[in-house]
Amino acid sequence: VIDSSVYDPAWLDTYRSCFGLTRGAEIVDHVIGTPGSTATGMTETILDLSVLSFAAPEVERFDSFMVDTTPNSELDDMAAGMVQMFSAPLDAALTGGQAPDVISASFGMCEASNIYWQGRTAAVGIMENVFATAAAAGVTYVVSTGDSGSSGCMHNLGVQAEETAMLSTSY
Repeated sequence: VIDSSVYDPAWLDTYRSCFGLTRGAEIVDHVIGTPGSTATGMTETILDLSVLSFAAPEVERFDSFMVDTTPNSELDDMAAGMVQMFSAPLDAALTGGQAPDVISASFGMCEASNIYWQGRTAAVGIMENVFATAAAAGVTYVVSTGDSGSSGCMHNLGVQAEETAMLSTSY
């Protein structure tokens, strides 16, 4: 599980107890940088781990990669943070040489959105290489469609068009 927020392990214990999941998979946490700790972010991470615990109760281990995606002294933009987040599970030094079978990201954003990728063709190329490397190793990535489902880009592009129109008429 990859995300940009930390979580409270007690929440997962409560979930497992509530639903009678007596044997829970070990969760190995990998905190990279200073991930967020907002209630929304923590909820996303704990929701992923809860659902996966219920859907795959016999899995021996889940790795949770919580990565700071905001610009900082090591990363000059959010695209670099996203590259780091999506590539972390492939880092043998972090996983003890154990490659993941599936990497789950429970957030989605319209690819046309400016926040991560606009003007960053090198980062896009690096992400494509990360995905190709994972595919060659038999690793599957699953990513949510976001809260708007498959029409998320339509909503995001509509908002961007409205903002652009408002900016152009304010001059």
